[in-house]
Amino acid sequence: MINSARHEEYPSASGEAPFVLKTDIERTTHKVSAEQNWHDELEIELCTEGEGEVLLDGKSYPFCAGDVIIVNSGVLHHTGSSARVVYTCLIPRLDLCRTVGLDPTRLCFEPLVRDDELAELITSLAQAEADGSALLFRCELLLRILLHIQRKYTLPDEKRVETRPHMQSVREAIALIRRDFSKKITLDAIAKSVYIDKYTLCREFKRATGQTVIEYVNSYRIQNAAQLISGGYTVSEAARACGFENMSFFTRTFKKYMGCLPSGYRGARASVR
Repeated sequence: MINSARHEEYPSASGEAPFVLKTDIERTTHKVSAEQNWHDELEIELCTEGEGEVLLDGKSYPFCAGDVIIVNSGVLHHTGSSARVVYTCLIPRLDLCRTVGLDPTRLCFEPLVRDDELAELITSLAQAEADGSALLFRCELLLRILLHIQRKYTLPDEKRVETRPHMQSVREAIALIRRDFSKKITLDAIAKSVYIDKYTLCREFKRATGQTVIEYVNSYRIQNAAQLISGGYTVSEAARACGFENMSFFTRTFKKYMGCLPSGYRGARASVR
């Protein structure tokens, strides 16, 4: 199933390169990230095709080809699109950043920039990674990216984006949903667990994630159910394991979020293998 940890970590021990780089990440109406996330590391996203939006602690930023989003440390973020967006994601390791004097947990950067030189550096690193270029060369490109960001986009203290009130409560609500998604979950119970009233929770959750609490619960359950079906569960087994008691509702919800019926999804996945 999808990892229920609320806070992502990128330890340097995993892999030789001091960064995580993912290219050609595609988001559409039916191909969405399974969860909003946050981590101590800096994250840099370069849009390569299409258009969408990025939510950073509840604030929406447009995201189209050529744009670079800089996700600051600890910011709850989510990239999506009502049409189609494709992007490259770069996450430098925290210990490397600190070693070279750029500690993301102490600095804040401009969240949305349009910078051809920076885009070219990210593209060059992605190409070097695809080509299997020497690690030293890839590290040089990474350091150039970090230096460029530090010099041009570090925000002074008075211009730093303030975290929205109740954002910690939203994070805790997300963690609870991920942990208990297979059980019966009520809005009242979630609000009580995170110590705010349900009306405030509903408002702030929608601002932060772009979804209502119930939409998020259903979406997260469906993402897990889809993985179970891919792994060999029957449709009814997957539905029950993910907290759905009514099969008709499960089928309608699955189609809403995945773009096809559960049985069709299983068949489509099987034909790809």
